[in-house]
Amino acid sequence: MVKWLDKNKKGIANFLLLAVIIGITYYLLLRGKDIDKVIEAIKQADTVYVWLGIASMFIFIALEAVIIKYLMKNLGEDVKFLSCLKYSMIGFFFSNVTPSASGGQPMQVVYMKRDGIDVSYSSLILLIITVFYKFVIVLMGVLLLLFQYDFLTAHLEDSSMRYLFYFGIGANIIVILGFFIIIFMKKTTKVLVGLTLKLIMKLKMIKNKDEVKRKVITSLARYQRGAEYYKKNKGVLFNVFWITILQRCAMFVVTYFIYKGFGLSEYNVFQIIMLQCMIAITVDILPFPGGAGISESCFMSIFEKLFGEYLILPAIMMFRGITYYLYLIISGAVLCYAQIFSNKDAEELG
Repeated sequence: MVKWLDKNKKGIANFLLLAVIIGITYYLLLRGKDIDKVIEAIKQADTVYVWLGIASMFIFIALEAVIIKYLMKNLGEDVKFLSCLKYSMIGFFFSNVTPSASGGQPMQVVYMKRDGIDVSYSSLILLIITVFYKFVIVLMGVLLLLFQYDFLTAHLEDSSMRYLFYFGIGANIIVILGFFIIIFMKKTTKVLVGLTLKLIMKLKMIKNKDEVKRKVITSLARYQRGAEYYKKNKGVLFNVFWITILQRCAMFVVTYFIYKGFGLSEYNVFQIIMLQCMIAITVDILPFPGGAGISESCFMSIFEKLFGEYLILPAIMMFRGITYYLYLIISGAVLCYAQIFSNKDAEELG
């Protein structure tokens, strides 16, 4: 038991931090409110729209699996869709329990490696997914600034929210540029990797220097061979771009279904997707596990006009329930299943 606690202390710390943030968030949201009325409002929501929201969130996760399978196929890796869905679920789980979603992709790489997928290929594919995931949201944000500035400012009256939105766009652009350098600028990447290795070796952070250097150079060569393929086959990246747009909209439209579920109709689906995009840009760059706390705060700030004082709390709870808590439980169950069967496979091989 002590060994297990020591081995998993970082994960336990993340869960405790997440639990504390969630606890404080809902204490502040519900303090002085009639909880029975909030629950009653949720019960009165049209269940058809609730199920449409749940289905949209599943489509969001499934579309990442579609992208993983598509990119794997183009690199010559024959991976079943259900395996790709497993990787997507695992990524969702760890992204939502670690600060800045830092644990999602490393754990996806781990489980892909267990299934025999080369780390250089899985890392490249997941990096491409991240680039387009961020690129699409920044593109939507920039289009919002250019063509819907009055609409944006009308719903960003809170100056702190406005500055966070602008900061989110700027920070994401810098991250995207960094990713494009890694993927498509071969010489620059080699120089950066070389400098990083020298620094690590000088700091004596690794023991077997020659072995580590050999592995990094080999992985980088494979990684860049994959990148060369995508450079020559831009149509593949173009398809990923469009699938990613659909994926983002699948999550954003959940709010619209909640809105319709309460019998509201003043705003259309396009307007609500734009407002949800503001929240995504603001939350995306901040180091909160699963956006806990900040997501609820942004939702209240932006959507209170739409839902009204009576329905805003039920709307927040339904939105986070569908887009976060429900799928955190489902993806956690998938993770447990994957862990049990990977351990069984290891025992059989041993």
